[in-house]
Amino acid sequence: MTNIYQKIENVCKVAANKIAYKEFKNDKIIKVTYNEFEQDIQKNIKYLKDLNLPFQAKIGVNINRGYKVCSLIAACSYLNYIYVPIDIDYPDEYINYINEEINLDVLITQEKNSDLNFKIIEQNEKQNTSQNLSNECRFIYFTSGSTGNPKGVMHGEQQFLDRIDWMINTFPFEENEVMGQRAFLGTIPSEWDLFGAFFAERETIFIPDDIVRDINKFSEFIANNKITRVTLNPTLLNFSLTYQIDSSKLKTLKIAISLGEKLGSSVAQDFWFCCKVF
Repeated sequence: MTNIYQKIENVCKVAANKIAYKEFKNDKIIKVTYNEFEQDIQKNIKYLKDLNLPFQAKIGVNINRGYKVCSLIAACSYLNYIYVPIDIDYPDEYINYINEEINLDVLITQEKNSDLNFKIIEQNEKQNTSQNLSNECRFIYFTSGSTGNPKGVMHGEQQFLDRIDWMINTFPFEENEVMGQRAFLGTIPSEWDLFGAFFAERETIFIPDDIVRDINKFSEFIANNKITRVTLNPTLLNFSLTYQIDSSKLKTLKIAISLGEKLGSSVAQDFWFCCKVF
């Protein structure tokens, strides 16, 4: 059975010098080719391997949205470790709660210069929670805890691959399409944002947080970068209509996916007629 790492490796061999990911940091544009991405995966595999972690080690990833997140997912696939995303804006109390629930083996954070910091989590009476996990488990996603304590959800590697394969086959990419990544990393929908275009040998652009928070900047960013696919929750769709977003800025969009909340039919129809993206 092909795993995530193997599929990534195969795509990198074919796409090679194409741009896989693009980030905007400190007014600089960082472009990463498929070959460079593969090299970053190998570096992270080595870092994690040298820690001598157990089978299905749980790797907490508390870093900014960017290609390094994707690289760590691939490294976890190669090493049979479990990827546990933790939003960088969440407080230490949230991280401590997750650690108490599943006993993280490593917490990866990010320095100001974007270098990753790998910290082994030492606990006095650490229970082996891996014995309660399916061998298919590759991800554990935790809810925000807004309605109580955060709850962990296991997600398998084959589920990840099946969903992306289905999406690519059902909604095939045309030449020169660009994915705009903005989905919250602590949710399953982020998997499509991170790897959908990648597996189709297309470019993915990480939309900066300050851009996401401003609907006018967001629409301009889509237009300037010729983004064709994006994931928008119903709240953002409704917000864009309420404040009369300039629909001319969204003409490059071909597919907008909306999920995570209840989507009213009127909001979907209004956005459709306004932006002509569906």
